[in-house]
Amino acid sequence: MADDNERFYVTSPGEVARILRYLHKSKAIVTGHLDGGRQMLLTAIILVDAARNLVVLDHGPEPSINRLVTQSNKLFCTSRLDHVEIKFTLTGLGDALLEGQPVFRAELPKSLYYPQQREFFRLPLPRLQPPTCTVPVDPKAPLRLEVVDISIGGIGTLDRSQSGQITPDHTYANCVLDLPGHGRLNLTLEVRSMVEITERNGDKALRIGFAFRHLDQTQSATVQRWINQKQVELRRTTPD
Repeated sequence: MADDNERFYVTSPGEVARILRYLHKSKAIVTGHLDGGRQMLLTAIILVDAARNLVVLDHGPEPSINRLVTQSNKLFCTSRLDHVEIKFTLTGLGDALLEGQPVFRAELPKSLYYPQQREFFRLPLPRLQPPTCTVPVDPKAPLRLEVVDISIGGIGTLDRSQSGQITPDHTYANCVLDLPGHGRLNLTLEVRSMVEITERNGDKALRIGFAFRHLDQTQSATVQRWINQKQVELRRTTPD
């Protein structure tokens, strides 16, 4: 893992746990590499408990490989989520029982390689007249968020009120993305990340990353045209 670009590493325990839960939710196959890569364990994540610093994996079909796992100090794991490669290393390995079935327990990884945020080119946006996104968390009082970056795959937003209304891993229908000069798009958004940040003025804010879901061709073309226009404007105002 040392050769991979460091900017793709997730180190927040909450974010690590959230991504591992995505693997569990999507029933993704996890490949554990043993004995210098000469042996492999094909498994899946059964449980992620961040409060207990715990990850639970299914036993594999071969007893000899299962024994090798519990005798190892580390298990280097790879998987894929939405066609994106994920890598992490498990330590504190041991056998356990879950509902009467044999499983592996391990400590929550301290870091996780996940280049999802670079799957699409993301355009950072100036704070002057940014796009906004309205999420109907409450039909009577929808949450209005500032959009701070955008790609054809999703948006990054800021909740400066830190309202706590957005639910991790949740999918929201009927969101409205307001792109100045290009109208409003009615979208379905999936929460992919939530991180507390400190802004330059020292204020705290919650940065929420959303992925577009079921974007049709017209909507996709509108987003791409808006990005292209902003890139042209940026080149005009930024000499380099």
